[in-house]
Amino acid sequence: MERTGAELTRNPGGVRGQSVMATPRLLADAMLGGLVRWLRVLDLDTVYRPELDDHALVALAAREERILLTRDRHLITFLRPPRYLAIASDRPLSQLREVVAGCALQPPPALFQRCLVCNTPLRDATEAEALELAPPSSRAFSDPIRRCPGCGRVYWLGSHTRRMRATLGQALPECSGEPRPYHDVRATELGRVFGDKPQPHPRPGPTPIRRPGAGRGSVANANHHAQRPTTGRAE
Repeated sequence: MERTGAELTRNPGGVRGQSVMATPRLLADAMLGGLVRWLRVLDLDTVYRPELDDHALVALAAREERILLTRDRHLITFLRPPRYLAIASDRPLSQLREVVAGCALQPPPALFQRCLVCNTPLRDATEAEALELAPPSSRAFSDPIRRCPGCGRVYWLGSHTRRMRATLGQALPECSGEPRPYHDVRATELGRVFGDKPQPHPRPGPTPIRRPGAGRGSVANANHHAQRPTTGRAE
């Protein structure tokens, strides 16, 4: 008899599901927002759609062949996603260790290769973009300035990323080597410190978005989205 996804395992205590790929594509539930950014630091394709209900989340995971990361045992028991990893901890860095172990992940070739906010792979910024969008201090480093083609954010090497790399080195020493990560032009505006703190259940609220023509680092309240188009895209 063919076994269901909940009965198949890649490794003991690891991902449960059918046809788990060597380089997994992930989908995180609404309770794992702090974990999502750390997964993207490791260049893992991780979708985060906290607005979706459980049925839509499972359908998206099946349609895109993603491993569903969840702390919701009710979802696992009653909706039986085809591929999933049950997360036990409520602390982002402990959750990250669970994913690395559960998916049997190897250290990535490079850190910070995709946008921490919208998940799009980064590209090198053009000279004009670097001059317009990044501060003069960013050009003191030899590392290229990067830009997200999806939401327009700009990244460069900075003190914030050195702190993040040090934090990652404590949690996953094997994943914190060169090349060095990049600093998000709007990291302080995002209002999240990448620390190992328990994550509360998310509550509805405005999301910072970019207004066309606004200066570097400016944001608009998402409630104004209907009155003014934006260059950002929802993830």
